[in-house]
Amino acid sequence: MGTAVISAITALVAVIVSPIISIYVAKKQFGASVLSKFRQEWINSLRDNISEYISCMFMIIIYNRTHKADVKDISEKGEKIVFLNHKINLMLNTNEANHNKLAKLIDGLTAVISEEDHKKSTANYKEKSEEIVALSQIILKEEWNRVKKGN
Repeated sequence: MGTAVISAITALVAVIVSPIISIYVAKKQFGASVLSKFRQEWINSLRDNISEYISCMFMIIIYNRTHKADVKDISEKGEKIVFLNHKINLMLNTNEANHNKLAKLIDGLTAVISEEDHKKSTANYKEKSEEIVALSQIILKEEWNRVKKGN
């Protein structure tokens, strides 16, 4: 009789505990899946915004150097640069050192627009944009690794 009771209790516990564990695991997997999806979208968006930002900066540098630009074009690019600068900064995590460094590099590149010496601004653009690309690649790779791990 004791063995039958133990078997019955074990079966009852298994019937109750098994679904609870299944629900817990399913919630964890769902959460990880959603987080990975949003992280992948963040990666793509950050990559696109940085690329567009650097491209707009390049156009401003070319306009300033050649003095062949429509004021409206320069104004629109300038507005886009400021918008992208802030958008990128808002996407970054201030708790991570590389993200803070990237924000400072982007702010530094934005400041290049106001330089009077166009040859110097071109050189500064090249140097700073290369630093931004290199650091962005590191950040994006770290985030991609998190996506692959499901974190």
